[in-house]
Amino acid sequence: MDDSEETKCAKETKKGWHEAVKKERRAEIHQQRAAEAQRCEEEECRKAEEERLAWEQAEQERQAQEECERQRAKEASQQVASAKGKGCMAHLWWMGLY
Repeated sequence: MDDSEETKCAKETKKGWHEAVKKERRAEIHQQRAAEAQRCEEEECRKAEEERLAWEQAEQERQAQEECERQRAKEASQQVASAKGKGCMAHLWWMGLY
């Protein structure tokens, strides 16, 4: 081989090496982006689950409060019914139970 062929061969080798490095770098970037996309998706799922659980808890608390109010109203009406004719209705009204 003469100098020009060696130079040409060296340039081609260098070019091939640069192309391989570029491909490898593109693959790394693609992998990083895919990993980041997966992390984002997992984070969105986690947030959605937290929101769902918070909503469920709020709904359970609301239902418990409604049940408590129904129970108080039921107890108040039972007290009113048992107090009929005994002069306690004014007292129940004053307490806010009637």
